[in-house]
Parts: sequence; structure tokens; C-alpha cells
Amino acid sequence: MKQTDSGIFLHRLSYSESSLIVRFFTLAHGTQSFMFKGAKKKKGLNLMPLSTYELTYYGTTGSLLQLTSAESEHLSLHTQYDIPKTSVAFFMAELLDQCLRDTPQDETLFNFIQSEINWLDATSEYTNYPIWFLLEVSKHLGFYPNLEGNHNTFNLSEGMVGLPYNALPTIVTGEAIAALRDALQDTKETFLSRAIPKATRQELLQHLLTFFNYHQQNFRGLKSLEILQEVLA
Repeated sequence: MKQTDSGIFLHRLSYSESSLIVRFFTLAHGTQSFMFKGAKKKKGLNLMPLSTYELTYYGTTGSLLQLTSAESEHLSLHTQYDIPKTSVAFFMAELLDQCLRDTPQDETLFNFIQSEINWLDATSEYTNYPIWFLLEVSKHLGFYPNLEGNHNTFNLSEGMVGLPYNALPTIVTGEAIAALRDALQDTKETFLSRAIPKATRQELLQHLLTFFNYHQQNFRGLKSLEILQEVLA
């Protein structure tokens, strides 16, 4: 039966000379994978990470559905032509692709992602944004860090920030954790306006990805991280 849905594009995999296997986080059914036959030959088709498409497909939800068209509902034009923003978008898409593999329908999460896409497309202040986005995704997935005290410590396995230092292998400390404390207490606008040294941001991103590894099943390192850290000043 022919069906339609809105989907946020996350990932593509070449299947043949002309076809793709693509994955979207959809409004009605959550994460879905599709066989998109002839996609490489479709004139004007431009699948941009985190852009939203109206999907037309056949098949039963949960299986590999047969996608026949993907019409742009919102294409991030500003992000598309801005290399640092594109790098952030690829980072976000790769993170979501790993974290949402088996996620069912979740309209709140769909609307959050779509809102953040629109925000990224319009903003000029996004240097600290990957840190904020990682934390917001952890909140939606149910393992947001708890701020327990005033120390610059982060227990990665327990998700606790601020307890007295204890020399456990899962506890990290330093300026990066001071920045994390700010992120947990600030508004979005305040945190994004903070002047955080590049080395501190990079260290905190690494800590947060390790944190995700502890709390998100089958989470792997993000290939987009290296490029992201190169292009963000």
C-alpha cells in the first residue's frame, strides 16, 4: 500500500550503480530504512543531512520499505553552503543515526530535531553548539548528566557532575568539566555565547562521546568528529 510520511534524513549507503539504502527519522513511524531504487539517477535529488523530506513509499513498517520519492519539505540552504555549519550538521546526523536506530514514533523528538535544524540554518553563533546538542539529545534519550555538587568532576559511567574527586578510571576532571557545569546551568543562549578555548571544547566533546558510549547501546565513535574539530575555530 502506498504511504506518505515526513522524514529527517540521517544516512545513505550505496547499494548498486543506481540505488541507495537510506535511513530517515520519520514523524509517523520513527526510524525507518528504505530501498531507494534509481536514486542516483534522479535529476535534482539532493539528500542533505538533517533536511526534511516528504517520503512516498510502499511496504510494511519495520521492514526495508520501498521509497519511490523524497520531496524536499525543508532544505537547509544556508547550512548547505557553509562548511563549518555543514560539518556540524554531519556531526548531528551521525550522532542521531547511531542513537535512534530502533526508535519508534516520537513526535516530541521529531519536533525537537526539526527545530534545531531550523535554528542552525539561521544562526551565526554555533561554535559551542555541538556540546549543547549532545546534552539535549542525552536528555531526550533519558541519561542527561546530574549536577550533584561544586567540583569540576564528571563520572562518565554514572552521569554525575560535581562530586568530590575520586581516582576512578571513569572520572574525569579539569577545565573541560568546568565548561560542562556551565552548559548544565546556562540557558542555551548564554552557553553558546561563552568564549571557551578550542582545546577545552575538543576535550569536552571527547568526554561526552565517551559518556554516550557508556549509556547508549552499540554507540561507536563518530567519523565526523575529526572534521568538526578542524573547522570550528
